[in-house]
Amino acid sequence: MQSPNRIKLAHSGTDSTDVKHIQDLPPEIFQHCLDFVGKGNFAFVAPVSKQFYWEYINLGVDRTVYDADTVLEQGRNKRTTAEVVSNGSLRLATECFLKAPKEFKEEVCRRAAVKGRVDILDCGVALGVDMKSIFDMDYFNDEGREAIVQTLENGHLEVIEFLSKEDVDFNCSSFFHHVTEKGHARDLHWMMAKGIIEREREDMAADLASNGELDVLKEYYSYTDCITQDTFWACANGGNLEVMNWMLQIRDCEWDEELFASAARSGSIPMLELCVQNGCHHSLYVSLHAVQTDKLKALNSLQWLHSYGFPTIVDIVDNICNDLTRYGNLEALRWARESGFDWDLESFERTVSNGNMNIDTLQYCLENGCPSGPFLYKYTKKWKEDEVLQIFKWLYQQGVPWDEDISLKEAELGHLSTLKWLLDHGCICHDIIFYKSVRRLDMSMLEIYLANVEVLERDIYIDVIQGMDDGMYPDREDATVIQIFQLFRDYDSDWDEDLIATAENMGRTKVARWLKCNGCPS
Repeated sequence: MQSPNRIKLAHSGTDSTDVKHIQDLPPEIFQHCLDFVGKGNFAFVAPVSKQFYWEYINLGVDRTVYDADTVLEQGRNKRTTAEVVSNGSLRLATECFLKAPKEFKEEVCRRAAVKGRVDILDCGVALGVDMKSIFDMDYFNDEGREAIVQTLENGHLEVIEFLSKEDVDFNCSSFFHHVTEKGHARDLHWMMAKGIIEREREDMAADLASNGELDVLKEYYSYTDCITQDTFWACANGGNLEVMNWMLQIRDCEWDEELFASAARSGSIPMLELCVQNGCHHSLYVSLHAVQTDKLKALNSLQWLHSYGFPTIVDIVDNICNDLTRYGNLEALRWARESGFDWDLESFERTVSNGNMNIDTLQYCLENGCPSGPFLYKYTKKWKEDEVLQIFKWLYQQGVPWDEDISLKEAELGHLSTLKWLLDHGCICHDIIFYKSVRRLDMSMLEIYLANVEVLERDIYIDVIQGMDDGMYPDREDATVIQIFQLFRDYDSDWDEDLIATAENMGRTKVARWLKCNGCPS
């Protein structure tokens, strides 16, 4: 009699009659697969080979046969490997969900959502994958939130509906703001109509006005009184004149400073002109908002304000770095410099310290006479390590000096490539780097330290052993200390003749035994 655990999966997604096979499934997993039978994804057949055979996966290269073991064992990059699975069949996804670690499953689900693969998400749910934790709209879950935004951009609303039924909560103000910024207020309105999210009516109207969704806004207004002064501000911020003119027929607008500032942020010249025509007054506040926007918009607003005779922020505070450079508005910065606006060291240091300025803007500033100093090395937390190293090399070539503690900062951030480069170029190798590496059990950092000190003090061995009593190494204490000592010996570090006695007195018999076996004097 044939075992019911013999399964054959039909080749999905094509008209081909070719059929591939899956190995026998263990009993505890088989019940999960039964859930898919009614959905047409699985069928019972005669016994099959234990050899895995999977359908072909087209990744824009030669069609290749993948099995789960090959994907999981040979995949060098989690994201690239997850891309293979999310592009593939339910069979491959099923086996990977059964075998893969939690982080890999999460990446597969995010990529499946972006591609609209509800079938793979459904497979994950059946095999115990928690969609709620993967797509939680929490402020710190950037990967999950970005995946949902990309899903909306790709038009896969069916994924949103599926995840909502799996108790994924999309009610998060930062998510609403992010989606609106990306131009998907219409999708938020759809989610609200479906009961997936709850929003204040004024907030929903403001998002629609900001995105220029006039038809949806009209429909929304037909059953709720949602047009307020906030809606006018949002519309001005979006720069949509058609929406503004329609709302002006609905109710009166207050032509105030906030409205003018919102128009300045939009970079829309027609919106700025409409504000002036209706009595809006310019102020420092308006100019501040003109530079607090992205590149071309800032340039448009600044040029218009300047040509119209309004003083801009750079006229008022007599420098431009404090505002334009902090937002990385290189185009607007070039225009301001060519128009004769000046900068100074104090404003530039404040700008760099906020960490928002990009490398291109920093390079432009230094190449065009902006004062520099050691502070330029300090504020790179928001940059990737390869970017940090690139700008450090450039600053070094420009002769910009660094402070002695710059190596400590890079060690604290874990930028090992940058740390090594700094030490190779004469930056001080602080002893604190040693203690940081030991506390973190970061042998790569420790090796960098050892390669840059001429003599390792003998007392440092004692410090390492004493660190055991201080709780410095919470796990595998003896093995950790021995690993550190071995690295010391690799760099020909001398050890103290009292070291064995110290280890024995502290009850570290394994360490003492290793010291004796490796030639430590006693």
